Amino acid sequence: MKKYILYFISVMLFVSCEKYSEVDLVLPFKNKLVSVSFIEEGTNVFQLALTRTTPVTGSAYLNEPNYIGDAVVTLETPGRSYVLNYDTATKFYEATMPSEFFEEGKTYQVSIAQGGETIQGSTRIPGLVTPFASVVFDSIFEGGTYTYFAKISCGIQNPGTHYISVGALMVYSDSSVVPMIPASVLTKPVSVLKNGEQTTQTFISAFSSEFVPPVRIDVLITVCDEAYALYNNSLNGIDLGSSGIPFGEPYIMYGNMSNKIGTIGAYRYLPLYSVPLK
Repeated sequence: MKKYILYFISVMLFVSCEKYSEVDLVLPFKNKLVSVSFIEEGTNVFQLALTRTTPVTGSAYLNEPNYIGDAVVTLETPGRSYVLNYDTATKFYEATMPSEFFEEGKTYQVSIAQGGETIQGSTRIPGLVTPFASVVFDSIFEGGTYTYFAKISCGIQNPGTHYISVGALMVYSDSSVVPMIPASVLTKPVSVLKNGEQTTQTFISAFSSEFVPPVRIDVLITVCDEAYALYNNSLNGIDLGSSGIPFGEPYIMYGNMSNKIGTIGAYRYLPLYSVPLK
């Protein structure tokens, strides 16, 4: 046994004395175009943000993205095409369309060319649907602060699969308006509903001890396409998971552009659903 131990030690000494050579590491990665844009039905302004992926080596800052301003960006639908202009103040590519350009049910395609790279993506504006909603309201007074709770259940009457985002505003007797926030940080921004299903979410709002009675809750319902839903839900995963820590768990961001990075989506606001409070 002693012989084997001496042999093992001699091998380790030999390995530890081995010379190391420096080699050039060639990474097969390149910075790809990343675009984010959303179409809002009922408006005539389109904006698109364009950057590139973070380099594998070097440094980059989330709050200081490297916007690209020399690309050729085109938005088109059958029979119409518009070239977007880059605004140096907003850092967006923008274009003002005729009022009837964005219509429900229509498909729109964006094409981007820059630095020898060309990417495309398309989206379809969701059609008009009929929502339903109900609100259960409650409040507590604790520690000198009124906290209001609104349990909102809502859905879409139309058959099929729908993607909806729910929000709430608390309106007080002095005409002030305070956005209510989801009671749980695990709430996804967009819910997927099928054939009359509904989502139930609880929102809260806090007010100072100087009592001003709330008079109503305005429920905000947005219906969107699949791309808008998947992008925002994956973005919510990053906010929840990494918590700003650079070594947090990685998350896969949804993308529907041709290079699998970046998104174009569409949404429309549904009529405001107001619930008076007695």
